[in-house]
Order: sequence, then structure tokens, then C-alpha cells
Amino acid sequence: MPIIDHDVLRDFAVKCNLTFGLAEPTARLIADSLVQADLWGHPSHGVMRLFWYGARLHSGATNVDADPQIEAPRMAIATLDGQAGPGQLAAQRAMDQAIAAAKAHGIGAVAVRNSGHFGTAMYFTRQAAQRGCIGFLCTNASPAMAPWGGLDKRLVP
Repeated sequence: MPIIDHDVLRDFAVKCNLTFGLAEPTARLIADSLVQADLWGHPSHGVMRLFWYGARLHSGATNVDADPQIEAPRMAIATLDGQAGPGQLAAQRAMDQAIAAAKAHGIGAVAVRNSGHFGTAMYFTRQAAQRGCIGFLCTNASPAMAPWGGLDKRLVP
């Protein structure tokens, strides 16, 4: 199996994202998060997702022009509308808002809606730790795997 330098792979992913029509900062964010997931040994959320993301952008399922916005911030809490755009972009803006709120108020919480797959959560929670905060990120998803001990994909009540 050939070994590819992670910087070369990141540059390739950026070029793909630019071809998909993403703005350069978003293209770089997504590429970095995917390559970093691979470097951390989490390939299911790594570069293998690149073409799946591209297909969603191409079909219009993901909004290439999204500009996620914080809505009605109330001191320590806020809501972010991801505008059906790339999940990494929404997650980054939400984490930045949560960290700023935590620094100002002791806690920061941001609920994100109308967003897509954002890759590995550690990419974003680690940013909180690097800035002196504790980060917690959770999400909902479609039934993609069976619950522990089960055979069928389902949501458990």
C-alpha cells in the first residue's frame, strides 16, 4: 500500500473541494478535517468522505454557498443556522461562538440546525481544549448502524 504525505493529500483534497465550488477557506477547513481524521486513525471520517461530500454538493443536497449564521445569541447560548451547507463550516462557527461565550460567561452552548455531516467531532472539541475550555459536541443522525447487540439499523427509543 503506498504511503502519501499528508500535506500532499491535504492539497489534493483542497483542490477537489475548490472544484466542487467551495470557497477557499471552506475548502481548506474540510480538507484539513478529513486528513486529520485519517492521521488520527479514524478513516471512516477521513478523506474517503471527500467524494461523498462532492456528490452532495453536485446534487444540491449541500448548499455550496451557505454562510452559517448565529441567530439570537443570548449571552452564553445561541443557535446557528447552517443553511444546509457543509457541516464543518457550521461546526467551526458554532465552536468559535461557544468558546467566545464560555470565555465571557463561564459556559457557552450553541445549537446547530440545518447542517450536514461535519466529520470527526474531535477536530472541533480539541479546539476548545487548545483555547482553555472543555468542549462537548453531539449530533443526531439517521439510523446508520445497529444498536449494541442488534442486527438491524434503527433508532432506539
